[in-house]
Amino acid sequence: VGFDGKEELAEPNDELREEHEREIETKLILSSQIGQWNLAENVIGAKNLHGEKWEFGYVVGLSRPLGTATGRRCTFCAEKFSAGIEVYGGLGEWGDITFRNTSQYIAPLFRWTLPSETTIRFSPGWGLTDNSVGTLFRIGVTQEFDNIGSRIGKLFGKH
Repeated sequence: VGFDGKEELAEPNDELREEHEREIETKLILSSQIGQWNLAENVIGAKNLHGEKWEFGYVVGLSRPLGTATGRRCTFCAEKFSAGIEVYGGLGEWGDITFRNTSQYIAPLFRWTLPSETTIRFSPGWGLTDNSVGTLFRIGVTQEFDNIGSRIGKLFGKH
């Protein structure tokens, strides 16, 4: 977000461990289904609680499953894999919304959803601007929980 770039990622971990950031992050996540394709747009706002300006960023992604949904429970079916592309980066800060001097990336995206609704993502990305890191590798694991409200209610004796 903001004007973050390769300089921030060059700081040694032992120095970064001593920093304790206090910030709030907001996201507006939109998604549209266009046939087999999914178009997702995220707008991100982050604010350091120690008085700095709001910083902004974005992600736009387009992806599709590699097979047609059959509804059967499987692990290695083509429908459980998807591929796409993302473009993401910073948008400056409050009062200076811009692409100038921000880091920008493009990345193919590969996703595998297991029968347990666990999703594994891998996305190698390449920097598009002088402020960007040359290459990034992002790996993510997400677990989806259905009916979370009723599950929490059962914990407190509500049925």
